[in-house]
This record gives sequence, C-alpha cells and structure tokens, in this order.
Amino acid sequence: MLSWRPVLWLREYLLLAGDIESNPGPKWICSLCNNIIKRTQCSLRCNAREQHWVHERCAKIKAEQYTEKWTCQQHKDKERGKRKINLTLLQLNINGIRNKLEELKEVVQKKKPHVIMIQETKLQKQHKTPILEEYSTVRCDRPQGNGGGGLLTYIHSNLQFRELTNFQTYINGAERSVVEIRDGRNFTLRLANIYIPPRDINADQDEIRTNQCIQELLTADTILAGDVNAHAPLWHSSITDARGIYIEELLLTSDMTMMNEETPTRIPFDQTQR
Repeated sequence: MLSWRPVLWLREYLLLAGDIESNPGPKWICSLCNNIIKRTQCSLRCNAREQHWVHERCAKIKAEQYTEKWTCQQHKDKERGKRKINLTLLQLNINGIRNKLEELKEVVQKKKPHVIMIQETKLQKQHKTPILEEYSTVRCDRPQGNGGGGLLTYIHSNLQFRELTNFQTYINGAERSVVEIRDGRNFTLRLANIYIPPRDINADQDEIRTNQCIQELLTADTILAGDVNAHAPLWHSSITDARGIYIEELLLTSDMTMMNEETPTRIPFDQTQR
C-alpha cells in the first residue's frame, strides 16, 4: 500500500522506476582542497569560464559577500601573474618630419602617448634623428636614400622594448619596422609600423607585396599601425579600392580587431577621396 502523503507517494514511485537511487545526485569536489563537498557544508559557485564549486571555508569569504562575478582564488592567482599594460599610441604620416618637429612636439606634449609610430619621415643618411625628450627611437630609412618614405618609432623611456630585426624591413617598396614591448621577463606585445606606397606596380604584384608586408604580422599579440594607402569600409573610407578590399579580407579572417573609431583615417583636401 502506497502512502497517502504526496512526498512519500512520489518517493515510492521513483524507487519503483528501478533506476533511481534513494540519494541521487553527483558528488561535487571543491576545486581548492579537492575534497568532497558534503550536503551539510556551505559551498560557493566560481563564475570563471569553466564553472565549479568550492567550500565556503576554502573561498575565505562569507556567503553574503558573494556576487555573480565572483571567482575563486586559483583564478585570482593566475591573474596576479599577468600585468595589464595600458598604452596610448599615436600614428601619423608626417610627410617629412624635419620641418614639422616642433608641431609634433606640441601634439606629444598634449597627448602624452607611450608609443609614436610615424611614416614618411623622408630622412636621409646624413640627417640626424629627430629627438623627443623621454623617448627612445627606432629609425628605418628608405634604403635608396632618395629622401622618400622612412619610418620612425618612438618608445617612451618607462617601457622596456627591443627591435625585432628578424622581420624584413623593405619589401619591394613597402616598409615596416617592428618592436616588442617587454613586461618584466615576458615579451607581451609587438608593435608594427608599416608604410605601403600608392600602387606603382600591377594588381597581382601589389597583392603579393601587400601580403608579404602584412600577413605574418596578423597575430593576436600584435598592433599594426601605419599608412597603407588603401580604402575599404572596415576603416570607414568613403571609397574602396582593390588593395583596401584585399587588406580588409586579410584582417577579417585573422585574430585582429579594428581599433579605429568610426571616422575616416584621412581627411584630404579633395573630399571625394579618403
């Protein structure tokens, strides 16, 4: 005879099903002490990407302090070993730096960037490197020495860095200079300063050159900045061209994220071009 009490009645039916235990449920293991969390013990859910449970005593917080974003100590320990770097970057095609250095100094004084990436410096071998106080420089002149092109990267003195010389600096007219910002003993971020001149070769050759300049730099630990003389919707150009569409495809199929605000990257005298 089944009990008339609803709870007992339901319990009897569950047991008659044959595959239900009298005390169902998985055993929960505390991720901090690796012991079973008993029914009589208070536990807290860690809201990391892979959620799990820990004893309240192991968490070392009270239940009333718990929030939906709380994570346990093992994740905090991992985060403590990582140093987050906040960087302000300034990128500019200066079209000749020698007669614009004072203006650049005014902008730097106002913006106080950590890194400055400049294209078309138009420096030649006999020219001294323009100095900005409190900044180190990485200079890369156009090899022909004709006064065109040229890159300068300024890195603030409070940053540790090294120049990466394993990257080819001149590729059939395209130029690039790559440095790596250091965080303690670990190298954490690459900064690539690039310049690709307006198209002066056929479309197929231009695509090969663009690929060689950019492709190997499209990694999650790299910031790419420069003037690539290309137009595409991704960086809010009002017109498009073949190089722009090709670079857009490279970026959209990579781990890169566009950092530009929703404004054109260039405001020309002729407003039909951007």
